Amino acid sequence: KGGAILAGIGIPAFALLGFRVAERFFGPDLYNYSRWIMWKSALRTFFDHPFGVGLGGFKYYWLATQSPVAGAFRRYGKFAATAHSEYLEVLSGLGAVGFLLFFAVLSYPLLLVVRNRREIPEDQRPVAAASAACLVLSGGHALFNANFHVFGIFFLDAVMLGALLSCFPGESSPTVVLPCWVQRAGMIACAALLAAGISTGIGAFASDRGGSLFRAGDLAGAERHFRLAVAVDPFRSAYPDALSAVHYRRYLTERATGRYRGLIPESFFETLRWEDRARSQNPRELKYTLRLSYLFLELYRLRRDPSDAVLALRFAESALRINPFGVEALWTRADILAALGKRDDAVKDLEKAVSVEPNFCRGYATLADFAGKSGQEIASRWSAKEEECRRRAATLHLEESETWLVESPEGR
Repeated sequence: KGGAILAGIGIPAFALLGFRVAERFFGPDLYNYSRWIMWKSALRTFFDHPFGVGLGGFKYYWLATQSPVAGAFRRYGKFAATAHSEYLEVLSGLGAVGFLLFFAVLSYPLLLVVRNRREIPEDQRPVAAASAACLVLSGGHALFNANFHVFGIFFLDAVMLGALLSCFPGESSPTVVLPCWVQRAGMIACAALLAAGISTGIGAFASDRGGSLFRAGDLAGAERHFRLAVAVDPFRSAYPDALSAVHYRRYLTERATGRYRGLIPESFFETLRWEDRARSQNPRELKYTLRLSYLFLELYRLRRDPSDAVLALRFAESALRINPFGVEALWTRADILAALGKRDDAVKDLEKAVSVEPNFCRGYATLADFAGKSGQEIASRWSAKEEECRRRAATLHLEESETWLVESPEGR
């Protein structure tokens, strides 16, 4: 009976899953193929860091190991939060040792079933077969997606595992007696995890409320809520980054009033301080590094202190180490070099940017502007490329990251 259930439910379900998986790779959407790119990136990350980059760290190393998406308007515009394979996510995050332990934990219940299948009572075999089929199906799906990052799937797997183990008679079930000190340590760890979960929840609620107030223009209310989030969850870098955004919005408002003519408002230095704190908590987060580069460039333009330009350049170069294919970082470094009078070096960065992203329309426009009257033929060539790029963009529905490529460079 158990075999009949497995054949009647498990095999058709797995076949349906296979069809859905195939659709991922052979559908008309160009980005369907990006799973191959993510998997190759995860393997490159593992070969570069055989002991792992830390659980959840793949998304920070993906940028430097990615491949271009052929045919996409923005070739390096895909962002991967996970490797889209639970096994490769663990392999790149925890390394070879962590992957072997992970695979052993997953395999143990199924090996237990195979070894003791004859001891399962007759009336429990349908439940055991159905539970095992669900676990095998989930494990197969984990090849193509991040199953254990989804609470619903993880919870269902836990229920199925419990149902499977409950089918064994008591004498066949493995038992482990833990020493008292281990039990106490487990209780303390659970209490600590509960406290961390509560603080994380409060921080997330306060941050969401702060975001709503920020969008409504209530900067004082947003600041209070973001400060509460920082107080209850001081290890999350998104909250200092949000406070930096509040102070920058305040700085823009103060600058527009003209009250600080010739002076730099304190709100601008608060913006720098909070953004620097966000980056110090998560130095591989690209957007924090880029924002600091922008801010120090702006500070250089405000007070003309060469040390500010040096810092802006240093952060731009750090951003390029994180993502060598990031045209935003190349654009920023070119902007800094141009501000320092190093126009030839700026041109080299922009030429590299348009080679990385051939649809970088604003890059062509700036190159034409830099060529100017001193190189009319060169300027005309870059202008022609810009026009061709914009005509191509006008026929497409662009994503947010792609729209930036075609925006006007004015006001940079």
